[in-house]
Amino acid sequence: MNLLNFWPFKAPPSLAVQVEHGREAKDLWENPAFKRAMVRIKDGIHERWEASAILDRDGQHELRLLLKLLNDVEGNIRNEMSNGVMAEATIKHEAETERRRKEPIQFRR
Repeated sequence: MNLLNFWPFKAPPSLAVQVEHGREAKDLWENPAFKRAMVRIKDGIHERWEASAILDRDGQHELRLLLKLLNDVEGNIRNEMSNGVMAEATIKHEAETERRRKEPIQFRR
């Protein structure tokens, strides 16, 4: 029996995959159509909240949850971008470390 099958978490993606995901997230984040859509959705939520009846606590709560969900989506995209940048830096650092490890040591006289 393989105990890893019971582990509830997946292994993190490779550094190369993290870099690719970060680039995809950056492309999405910088996409003008995406930016416009996010602004429109947020504005729509705020307008509906402002127009809601004072006693409509359930409706206001649902609008707040929608806004939180939208903010969570944005946060996840930013995290993907950040993870990609860190993965790229790690790859560069590991390559530099490997290059230096292979260089012969030169002593000064």
